[in-house]
Amino acid sequence: MHLGDPYVWGGNGPHGWDCSGLVMAAYRHTGVSLPRVAAAQYRATQPISRSQLRRGDLVFWSGNGSSSGIHHVAIYLGSGQYLEAPRPGKSVRISSFTSYNPNLYGRVR
Repeated sequence: MHLGDPYVWGGNGPHGWDCSGLVMAAYRHTGVSLPRVAAAQYRATQPISRSQLRRGDLVFWSGNGSSSGIHHVAIYLGSGQYLEAPRPGKSVRISSFTSYNPNLYGRVR
């Protein structure tokens, strides 16, 4: 895990990440290939409901409720928590739904 690594726009690691770069690298580590950008990552998943979430699923934030408005992605850890590379000036961290609530969910096939 890369907790504490800085957010870097377009970051693919190994010591700086943006949200989709972190997700892509985490899945690549498990042998799964995902697209580079968050909206494409959502389209590569099976959409699920919030009640179906399990550890390792992806959570997304969309300004318009569809894949065209996705601007952020994170990895669900369970118990309402997720791993994210949040934004410039912040570091990779564990956050919770109480602080920033996603509105789309997907399971990598």
